[in-house]
Amino acid sequence: MNKNGFAPIVVVLLVAVVLVAGGIVYQAGKNSNPSNDPSVESGAPFIAVISPNGGEKWAVGETVKISWTSSNDIKFVNIRLNILGNPDSQHFSASIASDIPNTGNYEWTVKKLYAEVLGVTDLPISDKYSISVEAAGNIHDSSDSTFSIVSSVKST
Repeated sequence: MNKNGFAPIVVVLLVAVVLVAGGIVYQAGKNSNPSNDPSVESGAPFIAVISPNGGEKWAVGETVKISWTSSNDIKFVNIRLNILGNPDSQHFSASIASDIPNTGNYEWTVKKLYAEVLGVTDLPISDKYSISVEAAGNIHDSSDSTFSIVSSVKST
């Protein structure tokens, strides 16, 4: 105990509880930057998807930009397209790019992909897509909400 009657360990535990409750704790492999705030320094490697992050509409044949932020120690990333199925159907994930330099963005032309697990080659029209950006060491993040892939974008 110090002269105020508090044991130093209690102060450390109190700080830890406040950080956890405030959502500031980062851990590799668990949506490493949960606040999606790249300005918060944690010391642990992180990736945070910036775009698409929910609500976007991408058309087949359109060139789109996938963007993310990450800690500087991540040199290469993989980008995956995920589709969430209905409760009675399977989800699938397909590779968009593998082992590319971690530049923070990637341009992709929306097209057919091969889903390794299911052998799916057609890109279903759906509003249940998300993007995952992953690095070695189980460091990853995905779109916060789903976005759509449509057959064409209608002008308004």
